[in-house]
Amino acid sequence: MEALTYGEAVAAEVRAQIARAARTHSSVAEETGIPKATLSRKTTGKTPFDVVEVARIAAALRIDPDDIFRAAAGRTPGSDQNSKADAA
Repeated sequence: MEALTYGEAVAAEVRAQIARAARTHSSVAEETGIPKATLSRKTTGKTPFDVVEVARIAAALRIDPDDIFRAAAGRTPGSDQNSKADAA
């Protein structure tokens, strides 16, 4: 399996958090003011999220933005979580 870049990991975590909240991309786009096409490009990893966008999405999902960044860091090479999983 190919390792994710940090930007791809953030996109994957945003997708996961939207799914966990049982929200649609359309509803998140509307609540955050991020155009739906832009949100789609960013959640597929075609373009990176900026910190403000992640904060707006986190607010819409009622979570801490740091939860997204920490989880994304755990999906990238060299993270403590990946190192522990590799050792098991």
